[in-house]
Amino acid sequence: MATARKTLYKKITLLTLLRLIMAMVLLVTVLIFDLRRGYTFFGGPARELVYSSIMGLLLLCTVSAALLERVRSERAMHRLVYSLLIGDALFATVLVLLTGGADSVFTFLYSLAVINAALLLYRRGAIFSALVNSACLVLIGLGQTGHLGDGLAEGLSTGNLLGDSPGVVPEFSALATNLVINVLAFFGIALLSSFLAEQIRQADQLARRHKEGFEELANLHEHIVSSLENGLITITRSGEIGYINRTTSELLQVPAEDLLSKSLGQLFPQLPEFIDEADLYQTSHLETQHDLPDGSKAFFRWSISPLRNKDNDQIGHILLFFDITRVKEMEARMARTERLAAMGRLAANIAHEIRNPLASLSGSIQLLAETTEVEGPSRRLMDIVVRETEHLNSWITEFLDFTRPRALTLESVDLFELVDEVIQMLTHDERMEGVHFEVDGPKPCQAMLDRNRVRQVIWNLVVNAGQAVGSGGNVQISVERYERSVELTVEDDGPGIPPEAINRIFEPFFTTKAGGTGLGLATVYRNVEDHGGSIHVESLPERDHGTVFKMLLPSNLEETEPTEFQA
Repeated sequence: MATARKTLYKKITLLTLLRLIMAMVLLVTVLIFDLRRGYTFFGGPARELVYSSIMGLLLLCTVSAALLERVRSERAMHRLVYSLLIGDALFATVLVLLTGGADSVFTFLYSLAVINAALLLYRRGAIFSALVNSACLVLIGLGQTGHLGDGLAEGLSTGNLLGDSPGVVPEFSALATNLVINVLAFFGIALLSSFLAEQIRQADQLARRHKEGFEELANLHEHIVSSLENGLITITRSGEIGYINRTTSELLQVPAEDLLSKSLGQLFPQLPEFIDEADLYQTSHLETQHDLPDGSKAFFRWSISPLRNKDNDQIGHILLFFDITRVKEMEARMARTERLAAMGRLAANIAHEIRNPLASLSGSIQLLAETTEVEGPSRRLMDIVVRETEHLNSWITEFLDFTRPRALTLESVDLFELVDEVIQMLTHDERMEGVHFEVDGPKPCQAMLDRNRVRQVIWNLVVNAGQAVGSGGNVQISVERYERSVELTVEDDGPGIPPEAINRIFEPFFTTKAGGTGLGLATVYRNVEDHGGSIHVESLPERDHGTVFKMLLPSNLEETEPTEFQA
């Protein structure tokens, strides 16, 4: 109903504008002819009738325009249309009366009124207009022939009122043929124009339905493509990006308008060569690494297909890519876990193969030192042997402690209190002299954790950060409580971690510190993993130095699923 009302509103507006233009043309034409004849072109009351009819038409246009803006219902709009049709018939009637009655050349205005009615209200409006206009023309004929009174006949007997010649009262038989032909013409025009209007309406409705169907199909296509969790890019044969979906913009962290019409090689330099190889060797899969604007790295797996038009001619390529960063991280974690498991199995053998001879060596040296009076350099060498065997034994103990699986002893722990406890101990450590510590977070921050192992994690992370910044440096520790997890962040403003080392810092025996064993951060990773948590490290890209460790632990370890860190 709303669409029909809107269509009718547009038609009325257009026809009102056409009426207004016609009235203005008539007014200007009449004025020109009247001025040229020195105001003698019209006879008697003709001038008043002509100008009154034109002004009436202008008034009709103005009133209809004003009413049209106030009409709200479709029924009221139909009533307005019928009023306009009657107004058209009356205007045509006045002109016909002024220009010769039933024989006037302006009887074609009745036909125009019928066509207008067909365009507005189709067959019903056309028949109504044909009836009204036929009645007006018949009344004019009856009036001219005296059937409506001698007075009216004498008033119309002047013939052409726009001229000065007198006329005679015609016989009705002389006008009957003309009247019948005109009436039949009105109804014929009504039927034909209404049929054509109906055809136009049906074609318009069909076109509208097709347009709506195409729009729905386009919207469905857009929603489907936008809802894909994978990125979609189309490129031309020249390599320019023609279309991207919403996920592409999100994965690349770049606004869509900054990607369109750019060259694919600007974003992914390695892809154009691969596309050429894909066309040549029929290969269509590739994995790439991409640096994101936030400084992180993402791994994508690409699938490439030809883009064809309706004639099956290739006009470009379709690139579908998947974010496999999590998969790569999981693979790295699994590889690290497998290495640790293999190292644990190896550790048991190492303990037996090294510890027993080491104990014998240490015991023999100590016994030799007690039973033999050795002084000078020889005594110092014996002391070095004893000290180094103890150091080696301590290292093996630490290594075995790292590789040996241990059960968690869970209890309710205030993570903020645990951090504060570690900081209090480190303030008296000479290695942390001059280091400024700042702790931030909610009090309390309760979670079900293994107190000793989490304390060891905090200790290692804070000590590493303090040693990295040195005297005068800053270390910021923050604690955050979520619905089902707790997060610990240790940030320093030290020199940072080299890019080539950041992916290896949790590996056993890998260290960037002189004299380090390479087991501190490996132990941290093991303890966090045993809690079902995750740990993430990054050297801040927005500045030249600084490192951030973020550890996420589940707050209730009754759940067995591991917590994934959201980087």
